[in-house]
Amino acid sequence: MALPPLSVDPERVLSAALKAGVEDAEVYWSQSRSQPALFEANRLKQVEQVLSDGLALRVWQNGRCGLAVAYGPVEVERLVEKASSVSEFGVEQPPFLAELSPP
Repeated sequence: MALPPLSVDPERVLSAALKAGVEDAEVYWSQSRSQPALFEANRLKQVEQVLSDGLALRVWQNGRCGLAVAYGPVEVERLVEKASSVSEFGVEQPPFLAELSPP
């Protein structure tokens, strides 16, 4: 069984973060699939398939780093707000981001 498509476009998350006034941002996305099997008395009783996806946003604001993570459905504006809020308490560090060249 194929993994479902991502529920939110990472580009949309980056755009929302930059519009909110953060200096830099990056998005992490992960998907996983597991198939736990339950045995009873050496006999297979049940097999499940669990699909999950997660999205993380790391931002830099005023030289400080903030991170917010969401699993399942993501409210983009809320994720940006949380990462930005956490950056107030983050460690001062310069962002180390790869430069992207146009295709």
